[in-house]
Amino acid sequence: MSTNVDRVREIMRLADEMRVDELVELFADDAVMELPFAPGQMPRRHVGKAAIGDFQRFARDAFSRFSMIVDTIHETTDPNVVVVEHRSDAVVAENGRPYCNQYVTFFTFDDDGWITGWREYYDAGVVVRAFRPDRAV
Repeated sequence: MSTNVDRVREIMRLADEMRVDELVELFADDAVMELPFAPGQMPRRHVGKAAIGDFQRFARDAFSRFSMIVDTIHETTDPNVVVVEHRSDAVVAENGRPYCNQYVTFFTFDDDGWITGWREYYDAGVVVRAFRPDRAV
């Protein structure tokens, strides 16, 4: 029997390998993905499996190289909540800039093991610096 900690390991493996279609299949239909610190006009909330899939494909396509490294997985007193500390090592496809960020992500699961919530905290400044347009001199 898989635990939610095992599920988080699988989620992070799929994210590392950018296997978005398989990752999205792990979400409940009404799941919510929240990115409270998303910079600028980036949406901070994606509601439903389809919207989450659209965002995940957008993120996948934004990088020419991507790796997600898990530092620590924390179990909580609620077996349906798992917290993971992780970091990315990537290259932005459009401009070749490095993208190395650190994250703390809270996953919530329903009793059947589907992801119902993904709340991810990261340094928005890293996003801005990596994706900002080049300025003409």
